[in-house]
Amino acid sequence: MQAIASTFSGTKAAKIAAEAASVIEKNGRLGYLRGCGACDAANAACPAHKKKR
Repeated sequence: MQAIASTFSGTKAAKIAAEAASVIEKNGRLGYLRGCGACDAANAACPAHKKKR
């Protein structure tokens, strides 16, 4: 999403993509893997899948 925001900066799509990426990062879901028991239990990325920004 950050790539979309930077490539198409100044457009409505870029603004929406930047906001969506911000929410994902703020909620700790960057790296979340659906199907991982630890990720699902925490409703966020577990330490094994968590990606640092």
